[in-house]
This record gives sequence, structure tokens and C-alpha cells, in this order.
Amino acid sequence: MGQAKHRREHAVRRHRHAVLVLAVLVTAVLVTAVLVTAVLVTGGAVATTSIAVSADRSMLAAQPPTRTPNAPAIVIADSASQDLSGGWLIHSHGKYLLFVSTAFGNRRDNVPMLVGSPGHWSVAVDALPSMPAWAVPVSKGGTTWEPEVHRFGATYVLYYAAIVAGLTPATHCLGTAVATSAAGPYSPSPQPIVCQLDQGGDIDPQVVVDDTAPQARPYLVWKSDNNSTNHTGTDLIWSQPLTSDGLAVVGSPTTIYGTDRAPAWAHPIIEAPQMVKAPNGSRWLFYAGGDGFGGPKYAVGVAKCAGISGPCTAFGTQPLIGNNAQGVGPGEESVYQTSGSSTWVLYNPWHGNIPFRWLRPVVAARIGWNNAGPYVAEAGTFPAPTTTAPG
Repeated sequence: MGQAKHRREHAVRRHRHAVLVLAVLVTAVLVTAVLVTAVLVTGGAVATTSIAVSADRSMLAAQPPTRTPNAPAIVIADSASQDLSGGWLIHSHGKYLLFVSTAFGNRRDNVPMLVGSPGHWSVAVDALPSMPAWAVPVSKGGTTWEPEVHRFGATYVLYYAAIVAGLTPATHCLGTAVATSAAGPYSPSPQPIVCQLDQGGDIDPQVVVDDTAPQARPYLVWKSDNNSTNHTGTDLIWSQPLTSDGLAVVGSPTTIYGTDRAPAWAHPIIEAPQMVKAPNGSRWLFYAGGDGFGGPKYAVGVAKCAGISGPCTAFGTQPLIGNNAQGVGPGEESVYQTSGSSTWVLYNPWHGNIPFRWLRPVVAARIGWNNAGPYVAEAGTFPAPTTTAPG
């Protein structure tokens, strides 16, 4: 009996030892797999992969880089009768709303808006049927640029740049308008929200929300139009806090980026600022730069920002998106992010590589993220609009 008991205990110990060895081997394989995945995704050294073991989701969920860098985007909207520059996209109850600039020849709509989805858009309607007294309507030769809509509680605020009445040369300042639905129609506020005439005016407004504060605080980010009118000074990107309703700026503006901080390819013009938050919480500024919207050197670049109030530092020495087989001079971009942190850059290349062929499409390139920052990812399929109200 004693020898039998001893043999049973010895067998149990051997079994436990085998299970323990197997568990250690399985754990080692899993850890190795994570490390290898991290190296493949980031291209980094093994010494940096301890971040992956701590479950850095932005690394593990990274999108593959585009397989067609000479054709990185998919077409979102195109028109045989209307230029679709400066597009801003939001979703609203199962449909997309696409707001665009009045760049060329449109003497009907102050802020054209199309409703639908990629490949299926309505005829444009005017989201801003009347202009404030300070601004020139398109029916009298005005142009409104880079519209954007943001929701504040139950109210939607439209931001836009319009020509100031009575000034020569033509100078843009930033206006606001309000509505109770995302599709409008919007009613304009009586005064501009920002109008730095000593800086050549202002264009390209964007709302950025600091959601890390105890109470989320909105900011306005925009460009002073130095190159357009007075031709003095450097193009600058600005940031300033907004009131809780989004209808006024408070405090003082801060310059966060400009041609003085940009790489050589982005000179002499920087515009169309779009600040976004990466999956890891860092802030990045997408912008258009180069020789202007009609030039072949116009392109999309990126800068990394310490926060919404800057400062921002150039990311790399080359554009993120430049001339390619889908068109020259890509720019006037906006950024669309889904609730699942899918990031897309919408921009306007010239059709058939012919500058000043006036009717530009809206195309979208998907952005991936890794430890270094953003990169152009494999586009795949553009996400369908959700049924929720826009944010």
C-alpha cells in the first residue's frame, strides 16, 4: 500500500510539472507573438515593443499602409456641374451632409449643401439662404469658403469665411450661423466672430473640443490670410477658446503654426488647418501648403501639436499626400472621424491632372496611426453614415 501511494504521488507531481511547463511555453509563445506583431506594425526595434505587451490598442489595431500610394483615395463626391472644393462632411440620421465652398461660378448658393452618400447625392441646396450685412452674398460676387458645422447642445452652428462688404482688395473674415437641425437652414449672426484685418483677414475655421478638461471646452482654429491681401508677414494658424455656445471667442488668440515653422515644400502658403486627436490622445494638425490651390505643388502636410493651443511642430520633411495619378495639387482638406476613431482626409485634386479644370471632386484617403504618427492607409470602403444625430 505504501509503495502504491508513493507511485501515485510521484505520478501526480510529474503531471503537475508537465502542465506547468506547458503553461510556460504557451505564455512564451503568446508574448513572442505580441512582440513580433508590434515590430511588424511599427517597424521599431524589439527594445520598444514593451509598449505592445501593455496592450497599446493604436498599435495592435493599425491599418495596413496603402498598397497604391499613387492612387491612395476613393471618390466621395463628383459633379459635372459644380466644383466641390473645401468639403465638410457630417452624418445626420442615416445620411451624409456635404457642405462645400462657393469657389467658381456659383451665384446661387451662399453655402451649397448636398445630402446623401458616396455616389448618391442630391442637387445642392443653400444651407445659408441669407448673408449678414457685413458679408457679400454670392449673388453679388461674394464667395464663402470652408464651411463647417458643429453641434452645441440642441443648436447647430455653421462656421464659414465670407468677403467683407466695402473693402478693397477683397478680404475674408469668419462668420457664424445657427439652426435647430444639421441640415439648416441657418440664420447668420450679425457680426463676424473673427476679423483680423491687420493680418489680411481670416479663413478656414474649425472647431476643436478639449474633452480632457473637467467640462469639455471648444476652441476655434483658423488661418489668417496674410498671403491673400496685404502680402506681408507669414501665414499663421491660430487657436482661441470659444464660449460654450460656440458663438464668440474668449481670451486671446494664440499662433500655433505657420510657414515659419513648416518644411520647405509648404512655402509660401499654409491653410486649411484641421486638428484631430489620434487614438493615443495626441494632437495632430493636418494642413494644406505649397504654392496655393491652383498650383501643382499644393499638398497636404501634418504637424504634431503639444495641445489645442500648440505649439505644433512639422512632422517629416515631405507632404503626407502630394501629386499622384488621381490628380495634382491635392489640398483644401478636411478630416472626418467616425465614433470608432476611423480617420479620413477629404481633399480636392484637379481632375485629370489639369490645374484649373474648374470642377473638382471630393476624394478621401484613410489615415492609419502608429507610434510615430499618421500615415496613408489602405482605404477599403468608406464608412456608411450612422443613424445617430451628428456630434
